[in-house]
Amino acid sequence: MFSLVALSLFHLTTGSFEPYQLNGGLISAVAGRNFAIVASDSRMIGEGGYLLESRNYISNRLWSVDDDTLMADIEEDLRSACQDSEDVIQIDVEDRPVSILIGSAGCAADSCELKSKFRADFRAAKYFGHIRSDPDMVATMLSSTLYKKRFFPYYAFCVVAGLDQTAIDDGKCYGKVYVYDAIGSYERVAVAAVGTGRELLQPILDRLFVATSDSQQVDGTAQESIQTLCKAYRSVSEREIGVGDKLVIHLSEVNVNNEVSRRVFVVPLKQH
Repeated sequence: MFSLVALSLFHLTTGSFEPYQLNGGLISAVAGRNFAIVASDSRMIGEGGYLLESRNYISNRLWSVDDDTLMADIEEDLRSACQDSEDVIQIDVEDRPVSILIGSAGCAADSCELKSKFRADFRAAKYFGHIRSDPDMVATMLSSTLYKKRFFPYYAFCVVAGLDQTAIDDGKCYGKVYVYDAIGSYERVAVAAVGTGRELLQPILDRLFVATSDSQQVDGTAQESIQTLCKAYRSVSEREIGVGDKLVIHLSEVNVNNEVSRRVFVVPLKQH
């Protein structure tokens, strides 16, 4: 027993114990008056930041709070598609119910574990009527999940993005975005960025987006916000080696008929 403790202390004091690995991922989210956007690049890097593990990694970076397999299906499609395509692809997902999405960047293993645990807890809480698909409730539950692991935290930096549909009949459906640190502290914002290259992306988004008076939504349409995100990500991908390949954008939007829809766009980024 003593030898095991001594060995553990040796690893901790010498710095050779490294339970985490940074696998990249630059995630952003935008809240608008009638839309919510969450986006991520698809590049997965390995140890040291220069080993390219995957060009099409998205299923554990953007995921819904329920068991929707949308992002896993998109990842599979990206793997089988032409890698050198320079066209913007719009994926039709009208047949899938609108859901709140969580973006998690950092250690891929921790993000995968967080997704699995959160979905299981959400499923149980929803079954007993303790929670519903509401951005505020999901944000609070995610904060609690992260905080419970504060002594050995998930190395995952998260955002939550979704539509508050409680007032949709009155034409007052708002997008909501929450941003987190690794131990669950969070706040509601209009524009969020986490992950590799955040220090480059956040100032660009703050400059390009104009917030409303309450600073919790941005002015402009969903299409304008998507164009702004594309410009910002392309700028960062030219300067940060861990960001690139493809940008996957998930949009939840309320149209003029008060109908809620979702769309996914795949935008090419720097490949090298």
